[in-house]
Amino acid sequence: MSLGTPIKRFGINSAQIALLIIIGFSMVALTFSTSQISNGASEDNKIFSSIQKKAQSLALLQREGLAFTIKFVQWGAGEVPLIDVIVARAILKKQLSGVEIQHEVARQYFVNQYLANLFIADEIILNSKPGYLSRNDYRAIKTESKIFVDEMLSFSRVFAVEYRAQLDKLLEKSAKDRRQKANINLFLLILTTSLSLIFVSTFIYTLNKQYKAILKSIDAQLILLDTANNNLIQAEILVEKLKLLDVRKSDFISTINHELRTPLTSIIGYVGILRESINTSLNTQSEQILAVIERNSTDLLNLVEEILSLSSLESTSSELVKTRVDVQAIIAECIFALAPQKEASGIAFDVDVEENIETVIDANKNQISQALSNILSNALKFSETNTTVRIRVSEKFDENARRFIRISITDQGMGIPESQIAEIFTSFYRASNVQSSGIPGSGLGLAITSRIIDLHGGSIGVESTEGIGSTFTLDLPAHISELQKMINERKNGVLERAITAIETCANSDLEETCHEMIGALGFYELETLSDEIALFSRWLKTQDGVDTSEVDSRRVELLRALKSKLAALENLKEA
Repeated sequence: MSLGTPIKRFGINSAQIALLIIIGFSMVALTFSTSQISNGASEDNKIFSSIQKKAQSLALLQREGLAFTIKFVQWGAGEVPLIDVIVARAILKKQLSGVEIQHEVARQYFVNQYLANLFIADEIILNSKPGYLSRNDYRAIKTESKIFVDEMLSFSRVFAVEYRAQLDKLLEKSAKDRRQKANINLFLLILTTSLSLIFVSTFIYTLNKQYKAILKSIDAQLILLDTANNNLIQAEILVEKLKLLDVRKSDFISTINHELRTPLTSIIGYVGILRESINTSLNTQSEQILAVIERNSTDLLNLVEEILSLSSLESTSSELVKTRVDVQAIIAECIFALAPQKEASGIAFDVDVEENIETVIDANKNQISQALSNILSNALKFSETNTTVRIRVSEKFDENARRFIRISITDQGMGIPESQIAEIFTSFYRASNVQSSGIPGSGLGLAITSRIIDLHGGSIGVESTEGIGSTFTLDLPAHISELQKMINERKNGVLERAITAIETCANSDLEETCHEMIGALGFYELETLSDEIALFSRWLKTQDGVDTSEVDSRRVELLRALKSKLAALENLKEA
């Protein structure tokens, strides 16, 4: 799922997404600009602190310079001895060596100028006598002294002004930079605020539009809901009508049972009596008329009986009463009942029962007899004269180990067109080759048979080749003894305990746990899983000091197989 999906749920379009991105960038820029201003203020504080320190250094230097100059003048006036001038000179030299100026070039220039002036004073001092200076000596150094004093005073004033001008430029530049950054910051703040207001406004507009659309959609959904509710009411009315029709259908069939079956039975009976009571010299035409009446009455009675059977099977209220019945006995009874038809067609029945199998099932004997009779009578009806209908009884097991009794009935008849095989179990359906052959029938026999097999939890299938014959296969669940029922009911629990035990035990106990589970699963007819656990257990025995990860991997594979079987058993139990 892309990012656009959840964003669109909030009503944000592509333009608003672009606006959000711009706001994000502007906020990042604003944060960076604010950080720069903060860093600049910190740098300015450092500069101002440094300037203040240097200014103090220069002030001290100028003070000591003036003090030296004053001492020099006083010495020239004979007021102080030479030693005081020398002391002042030493103090000035020390201060000069520690002076701090913003630029190295300016510092070098300043020091050189001071040293040049001091060189003049030093020459005078070195050539003078200790103690107080006499008037005659003063006259000798008056000119040089005046030059030194004037240079010292002039240089101090000029440098102070120049240094102040340099500081003013530095402070002006700093103020200009800060003002420029502040303007940029203000612009970004205004831009971010404006864009945010625009986004909020458009977002509110979009939400309002979406809200109105939702209200409109809700109104439409309510209309559809009302329509669906009305349709549901109409459907309920229709269902009630269909139930009433179903009741009337049942009543109609009951009426047929009474109004048609009883008269037809009487007609067939009276035709027999009439045949016996009439003189044997009855002409051929009369004999044919009686035969037609008897045959058509019998066919009509069979059709009524089939309709009644199909209606009874499709009724939800009908209960299926099962008993233990033997498939072989039912087949024998059906063959006996069809003996006249079999003898008339010259067709033989060949019954083959697989050796050493139990053929008992839990079923409604009458319904299973009817199902088998329908298929066997069709085999007689559609097979060629003097052919054989083969009946084979065997057992089969499905993927969940359920046992079934399989009855396969193979004829040598006209077969079924391949394109029509899927339709033959539909009520009143008759294959095209059957219809063209003129063989009578209602098309209900196979539909009834299919319904009976379904009610018994079995299945019916057919394989057929047109012109060669057909094989119908009926699979019916075998009888389950009380012991088998108990085993089936406990299979799930035993398998669950085996899974839990193998899944939770330590690797050191895995082999012993597997050995315990093998016997339990084998007793409850889970031999396949028991064999898988045994195979895993044998592998464990051969792996001395095997890597734990490989044991865990094989354990996971085993558990996957066990859990898959458990899921299949659960589905079978629910079915």
